[in-house]
Amino acid sequence: MAGPAFCSGAQGQINLAGTPVAGLASWTMTKYTTPVQLLHYESFTDDDNNIWEDQLVGASRANVSFEGWIDVNPDTATDSVLYNGAVVTMDFILVKDTPWGFAGVSVQIEQIDISSSIQSDKPATFKGTGKVKGSPGGTEVVTT
Repeated sequence: MAGPAFCSGAQGQINLAGTPVAGLASWTMTKYTTPVQLLHYESFTDDDNNIWEDQLVGASRANVSFEGWIDVNPDTATDSVLYNGAVVTMDFILVKDTPWGFAGVSVQIEQIDISSSIQSDKPATFKGTGKVKGSPGGTEVVTT
């Protein structure tokens, strides 16, 4: 479902309950994995009697930072759905022509900055950060 022009971000969009509420101008996803150290009775011991830890792949998490355009229509204003603690679904586009990227990523917003310009030809914008809830999944064709 294509939304209004402000929802048609070149880098993806933000959806709430399946409805586009904002377009993304840019985004960054950072993925982390913390190895889990594991000692057990079958751990390797070298000739000097040092026990070598095994490592599980670990616990993973991802953070995102994003920016885009505000819908200033009072009935559908973006700032009414983008607030600290809100959980939204984001589509992050990597290849614009396909579009191919991360689809339907659940994100809990942690920080949101809203700004505007005195110049009438400049749209109101937002920047924010959030934590991915669960796995962002793999890349795929993003259908909007």
